[in-house]
Amino acid sequence: MHKLDDERLAAALAAAEEAGTDRGAVLEAMFLMAAADGEVSDVEIAQFASRCRPLVGEVAPSEVEGMFLEWGAALEEEGWERRVRSVGKALVGTPLAEVAFRAAVAVALADDYVVGAESHAMDVLAEALGIGLDEAHGVVREVYDELFG
Repeated sequence: MHKLDDERLAAALAAAEEAGTDRGAVLEAMFLMAAADGEVSDVEIAQFASRCRPLVGEVAPSEVEGMFLEWGAALEEEGWERRVRSVGKALVGTPLAEVAFRAAVAVALADDYVVGAESHAMDVLAEALGIGLDEAHGVVREVYDELFG
């Protein structure tokens, strides 16, 4: 995998649209990664909003809050791993699997450090999305360089 540039993102979004893949699962993947350590920071929320723009356009803070409340309730009811499996089921084998992983990693790295829970969460999410661990670790390095490079 290589950096997901605008052209590749547009192609992935077009293919997903044609296949009827739910972009909402990409957004939930980002939320789940932010929530993996039990705390969602302001910088993770800002990165979430930034990564939403290419997927769904500009998102108002109230919309982000509404999505977070909805996903938070599902997370509370079903648990983190079950929600990740649900997101993976929706995206595995689609062009949005890579988009979701990259965006989720960007959210996790937004505060410039990763705690053990987030590192493990990245591996679990990658597996759910059908992305091998070596490939996933390469993506993490690429996204880190993109953000802080």
